[in-house]
Amino acid sequence: MGDYGIKATKPGEDVSSSDITDYVFHSGKGSRSIVLQGSASLTTNATSTMAFVTINHNFGYKPQLKAFVDSVHLDFVEIPTRLEIDGNVNFEAAVCISGGNIPTTVENFVVEITSTTIRIGAEYFIECVIPMFGSTIDYVAKTYDFDYIIFMEEVEL
Repeated sequence: MGDYGIKATKPGEDVSSSDITDYVFHSGKGSRSIVLQGSASLTTNATSTMAFVTINHNFGYKPQLKAFVDSVHLDFVEIPTRLEIDGNVNFEAAVCISGGNIPTTVENFVVEITSTTIRIGAEYFIECVIPMFGSTIDYVAKTYDFDYIIFMEEVEL
């Protein structure tokens, strides 16, 4: 028998790769098990930076997850993995849209994972650059809708 099944690689990777990390999906390997999924909403604050919503899972470990946000400019986008801070796994994405050099609309999203909770955060602001004078930032109240999928598997750093 040959090498058969369903495989989907990451952009730029070859389907004949023997490195499992090159694949988004490979039917010959185990796939993650969904244990919890849902939706959450939050409204950003017009007077401060990041606003958060907390989802309790109480697994006793940091589970893998996928989090998606209904962005103002890019419709529904995944919040990608970025860094680890203070023992929490953080996911962060920034969306910047400019109608020229000024003003620039900025959306920042973050997901923090602990052994008991997941916190999803967002901020939305408009930055106006004024040549020779610097810039101003105006935070805007905006309601965001998030979807999340929590997997049984633990985060691997």
